[in-house]
Amino acid sequence: MRVIFETPPVPAVDTLPDGRTVRGTARLVVRTLEPGEELPLGCPSAQPVSRWRSTSLAGNGSMPVPPVPHLIGPAVATVPRELIEALPDDVRLFVQWELKPGGTT
Repeated sequence: MRVIFETPPVPAVDTLPDGRTVRGTARLVVRTLEPGEELPLGCPSAQPVSRWRSTSLAGNGSMPVPPVPHLIGPAVATVPRELIEALPDDVRLFVQWELKPGGTT
């Protein structure tokens, strides 16, 4: 698995299922997995680039990725079209908003 794109970190607040909030910085990270490469334990599934192209691209070919609903602060991040176009169809993308905690309330 390798990182192919990440946004600069921005201030963010994540609301946990129990209602507590965690302050910190958030960033979008896009990783690739080669065919047959396993995801680390605890990670959700990754989808082939071909699926991202058919379901998630904007009209200009870029890939907008809104933050998850419980993450307040980041704006929609956009993965450049050129990056998506350069990847083989069978490579899988693992796209995730990550929060680096900097305090709990």
